[in-house]
Amino acid sequence: MLDNFIYSFGGQTATAKVLDDFIELNVITGAYSEVKIDNGANLIEPLHSMAICPVYYASKMFPNGVVGNLKLKSLSGRTNWGEAKELIKHEGFYMFGGRKKDGRATNDLIIFKVDEDPYTHKAAFNIIKPKTFGKQPPPRYCHSINFVQKLGFIVIYGGRNDEINAAPVLDDIWLIKV
Repeated sequence: MLDNFIYSFGGQTATAKVLDDFIELNVITGAYSEVKIDNGANLIEPLHSMAICPVYYASKMFPNGVVGNLKLKSLSGRTNWGEAKELIKHEGFYMFGGRKKDGRATNDLIIFKVDEDPYTHKAAFNIIKPKTFGKQPPPRYCHSINFVQKLGFIVIYGGRNDEINAAPVLDDIWLIKV
């Protein structure tokens, strides 16, 4: 949750239609609305069963040491470089993997960068597809992804890939340096 909003990308309907919309739910009013992504949502194809985690410096994630609801003012604010032992190249919400319309799993890494719109003072989103190096994790969906703050790594664990006939359920661990 970011301020009083919950954001959602993609998903699957009860009739198995895979979605590519980005929506917000205002938890105060209960109203849903579509969110515009500044550089176009066409950079991401329809997906479901992907995993997402926030990647920010601790002072932005837990302002004043308080754990709880993320605040847009904190996330879009200045970085406390004193806490940065190693640079986080792209702060944002990291999304990995998922299942496409055709049922195949993906191993794409996408970052939703969040800024504050200066006119509406609401969240404004941009999509980043970072360049990665080294061996990529196999495509997967229904996996977990977490950011380990002290080490500066994203941890991807398990999931499923139905194209691997011998063992479609994955029990591997992958580390991505942010």
